[in-house]
Amino acid sequence: MAREGITAAQVTAVIQGLAGQGKQITIKAIREALGTGSPNTIHRHLIAWRESHPQAVSTDREIPARIINAINEHIDQATTSARAEAAVQIEQLQTEAAELATAGEQLEAQIEELAAHVTILTTERDQAQAKATERATEIERQATLIERERQAGQAARIELTKAELRLESLPRLEQELERLRSDLVVSQQTKVDAEKEAAVAVARLADAERRAIQAEKREQVADKRAADVAAELAKLRSRMADRKAAAAKEAPQTVPEQSSTTQPVIPKKSNTRQPIHEPIVVRLKDKESAETR
Repeated sequence: MAREGITAAQVTAVIQGLAGQGKQITIKAIREALGTGSPNTIHRHLIAWRESHPQAVSTDREIPARIINAINEHIDQATTSARAEAAVQIEQLQTEAAELATAGEQLEAQIEELAAHVTILTTERDQAQAKATERATEIERQATLIERERQAGQAARIELTKAELRLESLPRLEQELERLRSDLVVSQQTKVDAEKEAAVAVARLADAERRAIQAEKREQVADKRAADVAAELAKLRSRMADRKAAAAKEAPQTVPEQSSTTQPVIPKKSNTRQPIHEPIVVRLKDKESAETR
């Protein structure tokens, strides 16, 4: 059964606590405060919180009006196109990050499902092995019974031979001889029945061993699929870390001031990001189809 994920309310409470302490709000800091949670889910809630809490920009200026007008005119001309480009790039990065977070959650769900499947296969294998042990014990018991019947038959044949030797001189042993012959027939029939039961037990043991081998093979396939999914998830997390690092480098920077009195801050974005050319979920489905074939 899939584990219950963290909620937006939990993430928001942690963010407010970090902000109150003057600490930097990051996915790692939020996860350490919660003690659990998927980085993808935390990232999605963090983006939603940032969109609903835009940073306030101070517009207070203690500069003469003529200087402010000259600076504003220069800033408007120099930064209009840069701001538009930065807004487009930020929107694209947020979209890609949301897609990566969704894909990561799907992969984690698949890993949990495969782990549950491996547990089921392991249980089936253990049950098959227990049945195989039980069948082996039954075969051993039947073999012991057959040996006892063989020894009993041999003893009966010896007694029959002795009786035949004494038959001429001891007519009264004829009835005893007949009884021994009857016992021999019963013993032989019992032996046949025991051999049949042993043959059935051997067949059941072979079937149990075959089922155990099949269960072990299914377990190996499930283990391999789980390892492949885990590897893909690791790659996905590495790519997310690279994108976060690139996004951090694209943070607004300061443009030199034209006036000797005040230096206004100009946000700037210069780095670009490459889109994902192949969704990770499609590649995982193709790999699973290839393994099935």
